[in-house]
Amino acid sequence: EKGEDIYDLMEKEVSEIPAGADNLIFTPWFQGERTPVTDTTVRSTIFNLGLEHNRGHIMCAMLEGIGYNLKWTINNIHRDYGIAIKEVTVIGGGSQNDAWMQSLSDILQVKLNITKNPKMAGAIGSAMTAFVGLGLENDFTKIKEFNPVTKTYHPRKDHKEVYQKMFENYKVLYHSLKKAYHDINFERFNRN
Repeated sequence: EKGEDIYDLMEKEVSEIPAGADNLIFTPWFQGERTPVTDTTVRSTIFNLGLEHNRGHIMCAMLEGIGYNLKWTINNIHRDYGIAIKEVTVIGGGSQNDAWMQSLSDILQVKLNITKNPKMAGAIGSAMTAFVGLGLENDFTKIKEFNPVTKTYHPRKDHKEVYQKMFENYKVLYHSLKKAYHDINFERFNRN
């Protein structure tokens, strides 16, 4: 209605919401989940929605929910394989949302890098793979020249506690609703 770019409007609204979206939690499991848990019956949930929340809160909770899911996955990788992820390079259109990338860095408590061409990173990676496969390049070291990091987000320590609390609540929510999801959805999604 205002002639604004929808993504700019969304980012503006999200950036006005405090870390933790005023205790609103969103689970991003639209079609079940494979990682960090394997569960075909879970579905997305907006939990703890009240009259104090607005559209910005819901969008913020959605973005944070994706971050909590990623944190849970990273924690599982560390637990199962001993790999500590200290830095992540994010690609795709979502990487251009400053508010989301900063909150993701805060949730994960790692440095996030954004490349010069985040929307083209897959194509650039495919081209580099072809170069190596054809013998035009010896290895993948030049990939950083083709798509260099141009922006970095560092985790804000003052958001660590609230995001850790919300992450723990996020996991509790899954475990608390697991049986309900199963009872409601098992027959629906496990037909042969």
